[in-house]
Amino acid sequence: MAEYYAGKPDKISTAKPVSTAEKNAKELTVVALGDSLTRGTGDETGKGYVGDVIDEIKKKTKKPVRLLNLGINGQRSDQLRAQVGQIEVQRQIQKADIVLMTIGGNDLFRGGRAWQITAVTS
Repeated sequence: MAEYYAGKPDKISTAKPVSTAEKNAKELTVVALGDSLTRGTGDETGKGYVGDVIDEIKKKTKKPVRLLNLGINGQRSDQLRAQVGQIEVQRQIQKADIVLMTIGGNDLFRGGRAWQITAVTS
């Protein structure tokens, strides 16, 4: 399984495009977007839920899978929006057979707004 991990949402990905030959080989391309859950942080294997999904796809389809994991630790939804605005990221998403995404946890816990609302209503 080929893997690519991005480091920052404001940087353009340098992942190689999927060629027609690769598509014809019935390889499935998966693009994963999101935060640390997507990245696999906290999982002993480093694969996280994305790795589990990839394993299931391989098992059920009997096809090779190419993973482009663009998950970024600490990423918020506004940063994901900026990331998917990048031309290279858009191109990779368009070529993907499957797109996985997890986002939102950092919006709740980093800004403090969820805690402030709870404190006011309690």
